[in-house]
Amino acid sequence: MFIISTKQWGILWDNYSDTYWNFLGSRTLSIRSTVADQIDYYLVYGQELDSIVAGYRTITGVAPLFPKKAYGSWFSKCQYNNQTELTTGVTNWRTTYNIPIDVIVQDWLWWDDNTSSDPGTRNGYWNSMRWDANRYPNAQTTVNTVHSNNMLLAISVWPTLGNAPSPPYTDFHNRGWTWHGRCTTRGVIHTVTMPIILTQILFYGVI
Repeated sequence: MFIISTKQWGILWDNYSDTYWNFLGSRTLSIRSTVADQIDYYLVYGQELDSIVAGYRTITGVAPLFPKKAYGSWFSKCQYNNQTELTTGVTNWRTTYNIPIDVIVQDWLWWDDNTSSDPGTRNGYWNSMRWDANRYPNAQTTVNTVHSNNMLLAISVWPTLGNAPSPPYTDFHNRGWTWHGRCTTRGVIHTVTMPIILTQILFYGVI
């Protein structure tokens, strides 16, 4: 925790438990952490706010910046319903509106579900993390179109896995990675306690 005073100082309190700050009068500050077998803190002086922040960065190290596109213009709507809508939206931003969008978002209901009159909502397949083959017949072509227009594609992913017979649900359930104590009307929430490497490979690898 780092606080900055208008009196030309800042303090970095290096403790990760619940911490309580109490100003006792005009010149006394009490800091108390619930777990503090040792106290580790840094006092930073600076004549200006920027110099105090610079001192903080000296202690913690310089934070890396996100890629440039993360600072650009993102566009999301609720929602593109098929591949044609998405790719048309991409080209329209560049050619029709002349607006340099950096990231375009495919919001929910892109997942496989071709038996419902309301695509993407069929019970059991909510967030199945597989493109609907009827509405998105060639997902790779869609991604290539986005990239060729100098954009990135972001897609909406939920913490649910659907229910049987959704393939991701079946896979995670067989591995004991579903959290049946926390269900939604749309599916079972996956557990976040699995090894992180397997999470990345199996959870995101199915997209």
